[in-house]
Amino acid sequence: MEIINNFSDIFLSVWNKGILGVDIFQILIGIGIFLIFLIFRGLISKLIIKKLEIISKRTTNKLDDTFVSALVGPARFLPIVLGFFIASYYMTFSVEGREVVDTINRTLITILIFWVIHQIIEPVSYILSGLDKILTRELIGWIIKSLKILIFILGLAAVLELWGIKIGPIIAGLGLFGVAVALGAQDLFKNLISGILVLVEKRFKMGDWILVEGTIEGIVEKIGFRSTTIRKFDKSLAIIPNFQFAENAVINISQTTNWLISWTITLQYDTTIVQLKNVRDQIENFIKVSKDFDTKVGLAVRVDKFSDSSIDMYVRCFTQTDSWNEWLKVKERLAIGIKEIVETNKASFAFPSQSIYVEKKMIIIYIVAMTILKYYSYIVIANVILSWLVAFNIINTGNRFVYSVLDFTYRMTEPFLNRIRAFLPNLGAFDISPVILLMLIWIMQMCMEYYIRPII
Repeated sequence: MEIINNFSDIFLSVWNKGILGVDIFQILIGIGIFLIFLIFRGLISKLIIKKLEIISKRTTNKLDDTFVSALVGPARFLPIVLGFFIASYYMTFSVEGREVVDTINRTLITILIFWVIHQIIEPVSYILSGLDKILTRELIGWIIKSLKILIFILGLAAVLELWGIKIGPIIAGLGLFGVAVALGAQDLFKNLISGILVLVEKRFKMGDWILVEGTIEGIVEKIGFRSTTIRKFDKSLAIIPNFQFAENAVINISQTTNWLISWTITLQYDTTIVQLKNVRDQIENFIKVSKDFDTKVGLAVRVDKFSDSSIDMYVRCFTQTDSWNEWLKVKERLAIGIKEIVETNKASFAFPSQSIYVEKKMIIIYIVAMTILKYYSYIVIANVILSWLVAFNIINTGNRFVYSVLDFTYRMTEPFLNRIRAFLPNLGAFDISPVILLMLIWIMQMCMEYYIRPII
């Protein structure tokens, strides 16, 4: 019985004192209250939020849809905050416990407030989209992202302050760290600032066809903080640092109002003055009459200069269309029209030509030299084969014809072979001088083939 009594006393002591000065009965009631608010959270999700989503979808304005979608998370978090708050204030804590619980409540409320502010920023982008004449879509996106990051940092700082963590030294340390990072990441910040300038100045936007001389040409797919993604016309993807667009001239071809056609028509030198004037006047009249061209922007058709092989006529005009595809069609019609005019006037287009004079002696020398080298290589090979045949007693040197041939190949090759042997180490009976001589002949042939033949 004594054991049972001791257990009973300990159980009642724990039940009455509980945890942090709160008896178990109060804790159970607090948990019950919190569970009730969790059930209420589910009802909010299924009934209220769903109803608001249905109502917002019925409207044509997307702003209310965005607000409802943005506030879904905070609305589901609100019952948790209220449940914990009411449950905690129903229970009787010690002084230390009450301070901890109050800090938790303040933390939850702070998180809820900053969460709502963070979520409301997204619908603000729809309001700012009405300022597209002042702010580009990309710049608005940057502003929204920056505001979200700022709200997150402020919320985190507020929570840390509630728990007694001083953020002043942290900010000072981050400031020194930021200076160090800035010194080591100058290119990053340069690209960031350049990207902002590009958006503020509206040099281009996503979908534009741009040209940066010597750098890139293509369609803009994405404008980021550090770089811009461009799809080239070969369908490859290029990522270009933003400073390239700030430091170099950017041609926005998509903003072209009138496409330029600038040609040089080359006519033969036997074209008469009458033909030149007729061709000039008829081309000019063709452009003026056609609806494809805007002559108010500019028109020039003039005999320009005398080139090496032609009389050049300069044609410069602007199309009515601002479409690249239509511009190609207009160019085609103009080209066909000019050809018909030239043929009608019995004139002819000139083609580049150049008179080339070649000394016959150089050609003859080249041919003779190549022939000599070819047949001399045959003599070297013949001398080597005959030497092997004599060494193995296959042929008889007493034969007058054999002796004459062998003597001829020896006299023709030995002077050069002796010079080569003078530079080679002594290999005994093994003689590689003929191989070296054949290689030298081959090198001379290749040099003449690649360096001398093209110039003659």
